[in-house]
Amino acid sequence: MRGFISDIWRGTRKYFGIALFILLAGVIVGMLNSASLSTILEKMIEQVREVSQGLQLENNIFATIRVIFMNNLMAAIMMLGMGTFFAVFPIWGLFMNGAVLGYILTVPNPKGLSTWEMLVYGILPHGVIEIVAILFAAGLGIRFGVLSFRSIGALFAPPKRDRVKRDWGDSLRILWKTFILIVVMLFVAAVIESVITPQLLNPLVK
Repeated sequence: MRGFISDIWRGTRKYFGIALFILLAGVIVGMLNSASLSTILEKMIEQVREVSQGLQLENNIFATIRVIFMNNLMAAIMMLGMGTFFAVFPIWGLFMNGAVLGYILTVPNPKGLSTWEMLVYGILPHGVIEIVAILFAAGLGIRFGVLSFRSIGALFAPPKRDRVKRDWGDSLRILWKTFILIVVMLFVAAVIESVITPQLLNPLVK
């Protein structure tokens, strides 16, 4: 297991760092420009609210886990797959998700929770695992995007073709390992978000 994770980390750590930087940039922008971005971000948040309200009406813990897990897994798959198209999707997706997070932490909470309470009890318990999984997906997606650029450059520089080909092989080799790790992490995060997070928040809701 240790070798499994270390292999993934060796292949993604540089791009994991880039992905983290983009996410944090989005958080900062969301916090500093909450008023000007409110219209755009509220539309994104409203979509999540509608899903959440539907799950509350259904009152089925297994359905909640399934929906949260599948939504996050689809987002991760999109970042992985669409990253091949010059990394545009994972970069944009990370930035916007960061902006939403920054916005949520800045605007007054309708349930009366402080920013500290929302962060510690509402986001961190499941969010740490979920965000790390998304960063792995986005990081590898960005790596694929960089390789796409390098592949085009290699068309005009034959000596670089072998190196680019090897790098593609290395990236594809760790793809399945990274995907397995992402699936496991997102499932654990979905269970925590569905079962534990509500129990932490309920006593705090005013």
